[in-house]
Amino acid sequence: MNRITLSALCLGSASMLALSAPALAQQAETPPAVGSSTATPAESEAPTPAAAEDIVVTGSRIVRSGYNAPTPVTVVSTDQLTKTAPSNVPDALNQLPQFQGSISAAAQADTGASRVRSGNYLDIRALGPQRVLILEDGKRLPPTSSNGATDANLIPQMLVDRVEVVTGGASAAYGSDAVSGVVNFIMNKKFTGLKLNVQGGLSTYGDNGSYKAGAAGGISLMDDRLHVIGSAEFYHANGVTDRSSRFTSSGQNTESAFTIAGLGTAAAPYYYIGGIHNNAQAYGGYIVDGPLAGLQFLPNGQTAPFTKGTTLAGRPGYGVGGDGIVNPSVSRTGVPTLETVQLFGRAQYELADDLTAFAEVSYNTGANADKNGTPGTIGQGAMVFRDNAYLTDGVRAALGSTQSFVVGRPFAEWSLNDQSQKSRNTVINAGLEGKIAGFHWNAYYTHGKSSFRTKSLGIDNQRFYAAVDAVRNGAGQIVCRVTVTNPTLYPGCVPLNIIGVGSSSVEAQNWVRRYSTWNADNKMDLGALSISGEPFSLWAGPVGVAFGVEYRRQTLNQTSNSNPATAVDFTGLRGVTSTNQFQSVNVGFAKGSYNVKEVFGEVDVPLAKDSAIGSLDLNGAVRLTDYSTSGSVTTWKVGTTYQPIPDIRLRATLSRDIRAPSLFELFAGRQQTTSPLTDLHTGLSQTVNVISSGNRDLQPEVATTYTIGAVLSPSFLRGFNFSVDYYNIKIKDAISQPFTYIQLADFCEQSNGTSPLCAQVIRPFGFDNRTAANFPTEIRLQNLNLARTQTSGLDLEGSYRGEVAGGAFMARLLATRLISYRQQNSTVLPERQYAGNADFIQGFYPLPMPKWRGTMNVSYALHGVSVGVQERYVGAFHISDIFQYVNNKVKSTYYTDLNLSVDIGGTQPKGMQVYVTVNNVFNQKGRLFLISPVPGLNIPTARSIYDIIGTYLTAGVKVGF
Repeated sequence: MNRITLSALCLGSASMLALSAPALAQQAETPPAVGSSTATPAESEAPTPAAAEDIVVTGSRIVRSGYNAPTPVTVVSTDQLTKTAPSNVPDALNQLPQFQGSISAAAQADTGASRVRSGNYLDIRALGPQRVLILEDGKRLPPTSSNGATDANLIPQMLVDRVEVVTGGASAAYGSDAVSGVVNFIMNKKFTGLKLNVQGGLSTYGDNGSYKAGAAGGISLMDDRLHVIGSAEFYHANGVTDRSSRFTSSGQNTESAFTIAGLGTAAAPYYYIGGIHNNAQAYGGYIVDGPLAGLQFLPNGQTAPFTKGTTLAGRPGYGVGGDGIVNPSVSRTGVPTLETVQLFGRAQYELADDLTAFAEVSYNTGANADKNGTPGTIGQGAMVFRDNAYLTDGVRAALGSTQSFVVGRPFAEWSLNDQSQKSRNTVINAGLEGKIAGFHWNAYYTHGKSSFRTKSLGIDNQRFYAAVDAVRNGAGQIVCRVTVTNPTLYPGCVPLNIIGVGSSSVEAQNWVRRYSTWNADNKMDLGALSISGEPFSLWAGPVGVAFGVEYRRQTLNQTSNSNPATAVDFTGLRGVTSTNQFQSVNVGFAKGSYNVKEVFGEVDVPLAKDSAIGSLDLNGAVRLTDYSTSGSVTTWKVGTTYQPIPDIRLRATLSRDIRAPSLFELFAGRQQTTSPLTDLHTGLSQTVNVISSGNRDLQPEVATTYTIGAVLSPSFLRGFNFSVDYYNIKIKDAISQPFTYIQLADFCEQSNGTSPLCAQVIRPFGFDNRTAANFPTEIRLQNLNLARTQTSGLDLEGSYRGEVAGGAFMARLLATRLISYRQQNSTVLPERQYAGNADFIQGFYPLPMPKWRGTMNVSYALHGVSVGVQERYVGAFHISDIFQYVNNKVKSTYYTDLNLSVDIGGTQPKGMQVYVTVNNVFNQKGRLFLISPVPGLNIPTARSIYDIIGTYLTAGVKVGF
């Protein structure tokens, strides 16, 4: 395939932009109710050109159609989405260029159980999932995770007709959180008949096997006054069980043990280097201090010299080669298993000609599981006392009068830890809608409840410190010391031998390990009333208005068995170096609630219609929102569309949008994660406890968004549309943690201990102490209203549908050119530009932001056979524009997807269809890019933008009656 750059593709001839999707070629038969967007199902692929009409879409509370809306809206049919990504609709949405930074099972690099690590949390323009509002038929869905975001995997997908993505501020129309945009899943509420779907899939590596089965039905009763629909769907994917099986395009995997060396300066630029070992730990145990410091333990308990390997500039604690450890990755999970169940039912009854009652309920579950690794390393070492029963006489004699020493080692030979997360989500909607005096009205109540459960096997610190302090009792038996000194404290304690590889008994391993669990329960109750209509007309046509009220109450209750705020009782134990219950996962409590009262209004005024100057419309919206936690705030939007000639439409919007702090951001207690740190102060590379907490003083963040664009619908090219829109989003007082834990440690060091930030880096001794014993015990983070974020760019969309050689030809291009992504995390930090580089930190890891991203779909259908090709493009980027690298540029990447379907005995949704989809046909691998300097910890690529699954084949059958 002759591949050209996306920029050339976008700026080339009109024929290269003549691309389409069937979802854009339909006109609704009847106007939808207020706050919803209904349309007739997409026409079958006929060999005649479709009318160049637009589907009715949302983007405001007043019905507008397709490319005519002032706010840019991308509309994609479910049929098209499932062809390109049969797994689920959210996976397909994440292939669109507007989505970046989303959290999903394959894209999430952090698989720790202390946070949500799978599901599908959509992110528009890398502004965070918490700034995207997820709707179902225009109605807000409840949060499903502790951070307030909504898992889009839990949408009942069998009856989703299409998805509308509003790529701009929409708080005035839909409420808080719609800062970067809105994703609205539109249900086919008029579906009749029965449809079934069964499919299976497998990667080219023989893993991540998946299967899905679903059914949906609809029936009209009582002279069509009652309409009932329902669906059920089950999906399961086995995941990637061995992360070492995935390589980069240049041949590296986790076993290559790559890290970043150098200082990042012009004189000593950063560079990637493999074969790296952690020279502060040995597999059998590295002796950190005392007379035997620098030696390692052999399997028989004897000591031997420890070779550190060739040291690396700028990477203390690591060396090339030597006896140090590499994070074991074979058989460690690369992608968790995923299992979802989606149940949905809806009944609608026409009480009178202009009055309809409806009720619907959905119940969804999601579950993931993995074996993410060994029980981990002894982060800052374990203290071994001279009376330890497992020490040889020779070692004890070499200690002299020294009473104890510290050993650093992993437990690579232990069985892997298992982790799992489960969620349950119930949403009930009920209401009335109708017409009165020419107005449409809609009143409804929503109750949503979600439960999120996590459990992770790990080392219980109380049990570990009790077991590792093994001595001989009066009878000469090896026992836990605490059973002699405090017999009632730890009944059943099994002594643990950490001296040498393979020394730990299975019984001891099982005794020191226990499940860390945490649970998050979200509830939302919402009542709303909205009215829309056209009360009068002006010289250019009827004036449209919409207004309404809404009340919402949300609660969060998060609990765990490892709350870091609760002091752990280590009575009777010695050698304790931690204050937490578990070595890895310690999640705190969070409990709080707020209520929100809103009133909104919107108006659409036609100022000119087919006049000498063309057609001109003006749209405005305002919303007053009152939060019980932070008071009142006003959002607004002004938009206009101008059509000087029938073939050209210009549009622009200006809006003020908000996001209120989530309940977790407000009320979270002390939260702890264990993360790797290269500490410049002590020269050690070890794990550190990172502590975060909520902040009840947080205020809503405010965004100003403006868009300006043009839509071309040339009359001489029937079925063709092309749009280009410039967007600019500025967020002030953004809620964020202004520093990463690594930045806090580095800034303190650069100030030589004088910065006030040093108060958040907790060390055992004063700043002047640079010994290994002064490695930080914890680093503290907190959300603040400090950050300022600005992003801008161009969205391009071209579509065409027409007849070619008697068949239906459809093609579509979606592309985004990121012009700027600037952020200033606080007044003491410089503003940074992240467009075109990977300097941006999302959570703990860098997120590359290439300037160009795009997808192109081309399909052709004839006599029931349809063939489609999708090309996905991820542009080139710099590793950093802040630091110097020897090789700083990461090349652009293409992915090719194919799909084939054959209709038998009818055209969908009737009859039978056999389909095959092959994603990533050429098994394109991700580019070499380290998200972490810890060798072997992560697949050495940016899985947030690159495919790590590989070529994936899905085959299935759809049957409709």
